[in-house]
Amino acid sequence: MAPKGIAGIHAAATAVWLPRLSLRASNERKAPFAASPASSSTSSTELGRNRARILCQNVWNSFFAGGPERRQRLEYLREVVDHHNVDILVVQEMFSMGVGPLADQHEEKEFSMWMEDAGLRFRSNGSFLPSFGQNSGLAIYSRFPITQDAHHTFKNRRTFSAKGWQEVTVQLGDARQMTLLNTHLEHSHKPEWGQVRRTQWEEVAERAAVHSQNGENLVAVMGDFNIGERAHWQLLSTGETEYAALNSTLTKLGCFKDLFPASKLRVETMWPEPEKPPFSPDHVFVTQPLEALVVKAEVVDSCGKAGHPVSDHRGLLVEIAW
Repeated sequence: MAPKGIAGIHAAATAVWLPRLSLRASNERKAPFAASPASSSTSSTELGRNRARILCQNVWNSFFAGGPERRQRLEYLREVVDHHNVDILVVQEMFSMGVGPLADQHEEKEFSMWMEDAGLRFRSNGSFLPSFGQNSGLAIYSRFPITQDAHHTFKNRRTFSAKGWQEVTVQLGDARQMTLLNTHLEHSHKPEWGQVRRTQWEEVAERAAVHSQNGENLVAVMGDFNIGERAHWQLLSTGETEYAALNSTLTKLGCFKDLFPASKLRVETMWPEPEKPPFSPDHVFVTQPLEALVVKAEVVDSCGKAGHPVSDHRGLLVEIAW
């Protein structure tokens, strides 16, 4: 008989992950990678100044509902980053797992080293790792210096999770800064969880408005919202669709615009699944000044060189130039 209760869950998880677990690092946050005096003098050409490609990608590495071959698929993502010349990688579901004093952080740590080798040597801090459960799974890797970095957890979220959002400011050069809010909302489509999801994006929207300053700054709100514009079954108690409410709030609070509205999608942002309706839960909302810099916004088939997909999500690739 399977073990039950918190103690049983703890015992089962320990049995599964024990070979991979190590003593957890302190939850005390460290500063993100900072430019050394030598690297600060790197030429604009080497840093990709005047152009930046941003890839937003759910990597499907949940310990509870993630895909198989976690490490192998991250190798595919490394190939995607190289193929598309990505300068800033924004990911969701890059989970680490806490089990009491132990932690499984293998993939996240190894992938960070891969990105550093690829030139994306500035990365956000790891999010809070709970005593038992997954962290937020949010991370940003960048060729450009990260000057500010903060993680927040949602007030309403599942037990054994630390879902939330992160706020990262990137120095693009010439005193130009861009702030990215990366998030991953509740995934269940049951009505009661739709209301929870609303409280989550309202928290993110309030912070986005602070950074936006009435739409005057370069700000993007991106990630896996688990909300689709065509998902007409996602209704709030007001009768409004979740996407309509989300889009309206971001427009009013910070003058944000979705770069990937349904009318412009050539494919859905999630790979098709049998007996499931098409779904595009991934979005990039930007302020008008940032939209003015966008030269390309496309959904890309995130696959390795051999054609194997990174995730059950496609990637959102945005290129800006200034």
